Amino acid sequence: MQTAAITASGWTMKFATKFDETPAPTAQELKTLRDLKARIKATHEGKKKEAA
Repeated sequence: MQTAAITASGWTMKFATKFDETPAPTAQELKTLRDLKARIKATHEGKKKEAA
């Protein structure tokens, strides 16, 4: 599969031989992301009302 990707792209590629597992998010990180998502949603909904 790597050979096919290199041939198709025409570029030099490097492939990782070792992968690390990404740790699960902490409770604080999840809370922060959920808060951000809620603020973005509220902002977009407010802009829709202003445009109407």
